[in-house]
Amino acid sequence: MRVAVLGCVAGLLTGGRVARLLSGMLYGVSANDAVTVGGVLSIVLAVTVMASLIPAIRAARVEPMQALREE
Repeated sequence: MRVAVLGCVAGLLTGGRVARLLSGMLYGVSANDAVTVGGVLSIVLAVTVMASLIPAIRAARVEPMQALREE
């Protein structure tokens, strides 16, 4: 989760700089639209949580001794 948050911060910083360069191509949305940025961040974090939840649930169902014996 920490890596996802750091990635979002890095994406915001990079996206802000790129948005200035591409501001002429944006129609109907400003380069720093808070609603759009917040929505994208929410979607990215939700996908990150869902993607990490499935392997975590699978790993929680395995008996520790069985996992150690197989390795």
